[in-house]
Amino acid sequence: MKPTKPRKVFLIVFLSGWLVGAISYSFKQLFQIFVEVPINLVFVTYSLALAIVVWAVLARKRIKGPAKTLTAVQSARTAALALAGSHAGAALMGGSLGMLVSY
Repeated sequence: MKPTKPRKVFLIVFLSGWLVGAISYSFKQLFQIFVEVPINLVFVTYSLALAIVVWAVLARKRIKGPAKTLTAVQSARTAALALAGSHAGAALMGGSLGMLVSY
């Protein structure tokens, strides 16, 4: 796996922000519906961050411990979690910014 490029993260933030902002603005203009930001979004974001931090701490302890290595499966899981975390974080941030700009 390759590292996530900053350009791709910014693209995800921009596209999700544009999409969420356009949808919430059009709902407000066309249907007079005020789309509220769900409180669950805060809990989901913090749980995602907590899961990534816990995994990183456990992986770091494993690397610095007597084994000093990760198995192939653990390495793949770590890489997949880092990729998914960066994409999900970028999408959530873009959606939140898009909603903020539309209001």
